[in-house]
Amino acid sequence: MLGSKNVSKDVLLSTKIGHTVNRLRRQGSSDEIREQAKLVFRRWRRFIRDLEREKPLIEVHCDKKTEVLRGKARQLLAENLQVTTTENLPELIERTVFHTFGRLINNTYKRKMRSLVFALKHRDTIREKVISGEITVKKFVTSSVDQLIS
Repeated sequence: MLGSKNVSKDVLLSTKIGHTVNRLRRQGSSDEIREQAKLVFRRWRRFIRDLEREKPLIEVHCDKKTEVLRGKARQLLAENLQVTTTENLPELIERTVFHTFGRLINNTYKRKMRSLVFALKHRDTIREKVISGEITVKKFVTSSVDQLIS
């Protein structure tokens, strides 16, 4: 029953229920309790990670040239993340960059996209952390490569 509830991140942090479930996962009195606690813990962790990863941004269609440039940026991100363009992560990264830099395709946007693609292509640890969610999309977009490495 507890596993069917979606708990907000604030509730998890303030009540520390996640800590309790995690303790049951490791030290439960029976195999059934440990297994159920494991399922609840994983579901909640995935739910929180998805919340952080997929905060929706308002999307408006742009002119044809802008759409083509944004599509190419998403394609480069997907290639260097080593995922397909149908997956959500490349689109989410590109959209975050687009919105962060004033919804314009200008030199700042292009420079940031080049920097991100270069980091994904040549820094395996950064790529793995972005894919796993260890580095959030917002942090990836707003931080420098040096900040992400340390």
